[in-house]
Amino acid sequence: LDVEVTIIGKKATYTYDGNEKSVEGYEKFESDSELYNAEENVTLVSGAEAKATGIYAGEYPMGLTDESYEVKENNNFNVTLKVTDGSLKINQDETGITVTSGSETWTYDGEKHTNHTYTVTYGNENVEVTLNEASQTYEGTLPNGDKIVITPTNDGVQNVKDTDTENSFDVTVISDSYDGTITTVPGTLGIEPLDVTVTIVGKSESTTYDGQKHSVEGLETKTSSSELYPVTNVTPKTSTTEYAEGTDAGTYKMGLTDKSYNYTNDNGNFNVTLKVTDGELAIDPLDVEVTIIGKKATYTYDG
Repeated sequence: LDVEVTIIGKKATYTYDGNEKSVEGYEKFESDSELYNAEENVTLVSGAEAKATGIYAGEYPMGLTDESYEVKENNNFNVTLKVTDGSLKINQDETGITVTSGSETWTYDGEKHTNHTYTVTYGNENVEVTLNEASQTYEGTLPNGDKIVITPTNDGVQNVKDTDTENSFDVTVISDSYDGTITTVPGTLGIEPLDVTVTIVGKSESTTYDGQKHSVEGLETKTSSSELYPVTNVTPKTSTTEYAEGTDAGTYKMGLTDKSYNYTNDNGNFNVTLKVTDGELAIDPLDVEVTIIGKKATYTYDG
């Protein structure tokens, strides 16, 4: 009797998650004749198996062919094998990854600043990343076992003009089995101006009137509240004279105010306030005592 035995290996499909997957057995293993018991008479040869295993994305066949089976001899049957291989298919992981870098603002201090904090989510799960000192990258392990690497690409911020700089970075997932969407959300870095007060005190002198012209010139002090802002950045305007003179008793002002000076503010790193105390010359009146003595005379009465 002519008999056809149909063998169809099982198929299974999974999504890559870093764990080993497998499929085993048959979808169909039967004879087209009730007189012939396929499972008793058709067996796998040594080294063949109806099983496939795999970890990474791809197709893993069982490798079944008609040569994978041995048919017991039986003169009552002419047996034909019709074999369809089974297989395991592992699809690439398409879970979305979102990486967000930190945002931060500093007050200007002359130094360069950056923020290398990163929040990583894989689907709804948080992933911790830590600094690799050797490569200066930030690395972590995804729930599927793959490695995620974050490489900072921003050099940091130093001046106020750098404010709103994007805290940029690159993201790499080291895997042949990941094909999801990676969303990057860069934070912003900024520098705020440093408040600086420059104190200017004009010289003050006093003298007593002597009929001569007197004068005072220059400053008592000129100081900055921060060593980051040198006082040489503040200069008198062309119309400003740090000078006062006078002859007669009275007070002679230099006329110094915060409007008397120019100041530079490269890169906008400072909020500059000028605190100016005017200089003056004071000529006090001369104390004078005037003595008046009337004349005296003596006579003898002579009528």
